[in-house]
Amino acid sequence: MKHLILVISLLLAGISSHAQNSCQPSVQGIGDVFPWSEPQPFPWSKIQGLWKVEGDNDTIIKFRTIRQTGTIKQLEVEFYEKSESCITPVMKGKGFVSSFEKDIVRMSADGKVFKFAMFSTAQLKMDPLLCGNEVMVANILDLNSEFIDEQTEEYKYDNTNLMLKKLTSSLDLYCKKRN
Repeated sequence: MKHLILVISLLLAGISSHAQNSCQPSVQGIGDVFPWSEPQPFPWSKIQGLWKVEGDNDTIIKFRTIRQTGTIKQLEVEFYEKSESCITPVMKGKGFVSSFEKDIVRMSADGKVFKFAMFSTAQLKMDPLLCGNEVMVANILDLNSEFIDEQTEEYKYDNTNLMLKKLTSSLDLYCKKRN
């Protein structure tokens, strides 16, 4: 019995240390979990390029700044699935910032509402030595997934939180052919 308890406690300690060494935010949960009231300034000078979704090697997101004046900032966002096509985006839209949330880019496409922002790793309780000082995050609210919450009897929608990692500043997308 002592050996079983020791093995279980070592296993739990290993899982815990592995979770602390990954670049996933500690503010996890269901729904929109990022602290949207405290984003870093949006990285307009660094956003353009190809990004990947952490933990998903198939999805590539292309961000391209299409307008940046003193009063208007717009971003073109295209989603590609390497398994489907690297030529035609599976989804695209134009993101914008509003005067009341100047550090959050919002976008609507294919019945989904997106929010993109940059956060410091300290805000998300992540290790800056492992993950860098800042991370780009996204929240996707799927308006096509309406359901009624049985406890509150309110309408709800599927909500997905993503962390993004920049691959390159280039806008050229190349995919390897799969056999």
